[in-house]
Amino acid sequence: MIQALFFDLDGTLLTSKKRISDETLRDLRALHASGIKLFPATGRSRDLHLSLGFTDEILSLFEGGVYANGGVVEIGKRTEYMKLNPSSVKGILGEVAKYKDIHASLHLADGKCAFNFTLSKAFYSPWGMSERLIEPLNDASIQKTIKMLIFTKNLVDEDEMLPAELHPAIASFGNNEITAYLTDQGKTIQVANAKAGKLSGIQKILRSLNLSKEEAAVFGDDLNDMEMLSCFPMSIAMGNAPDEVKKASKYVTLSNDSGGISHALKNILGLL
Repeated sequence: MIQALFFDLDGTLLTSKKRISDETLRDLRALHASGIKLFPATGRSRDLHLSLGFTDEILSLFEGGVYANGGVVEIGKRTEYMKLNPSSVKGILGEVAKYKDIHASLHLADGKCAFNFTLSKAFYSPWGMSERLIEPLNDASIQKTIKMLIFTKNLVDEDEMLPAELHPAIASFGNNEITAYLTDQGKTIQVANAKAGKLSGIQKILRSLNLSKEEAAVFGDDLNDMEMLSCFPMSIAMGNAPDEVKKASKYVTLSNDSGGISHALKNILGLL
């Protein structure tokens, strides 16, 4: 019997307009009321009220979560962090600096961010940023980095691909201490501690709840979801996922813009 559900956000729980559909939200409320525990498993930081405008009511549906690709794991009132090796961060920043108009953001353990460029105030809202949440890019911020994001321009509504050689160059840093995910169809690179990851974070949460992997279901759509999707008997890829992600999953549902979550909850998992 499924007791816990883990959802990637972008491309999965969220529509392409970066919101939870009314139908999906009704289903989440019903699941929560029935006692099933709900968790995000996302590359995003924890401040979903800032970056996505999640209300207190929406946030109350979740029992914790896996954030920053496993760099942050929230279990009840306890939060664990997996920081990046500062030497790896510096090396990756050096590699990024070789390219014009390639940007990097550092997501820090205290919920703040540092950027290798000046973030325009026009992008504060889409990023969930404010001046108080932006730190200078220096040794102090590098020491606190739990995730790096590499992209072109300002990330929001991005349509430019990263240089093909950049991902393997970044992935080579850190003597196997990092994992570099090429996501968003080659438009972004997400870097996390190699000992982190969504799968590792989910496993920590399940252990704390005394649940087996057979009592959990996971949903995802991108390459950084493949590890967790391939390791759970009840794994569901979205219809908008790349073929390799679908192949890593046990089941495939409809797309994130076609009610894929609700379809899976009702017709695959039989929870509603």
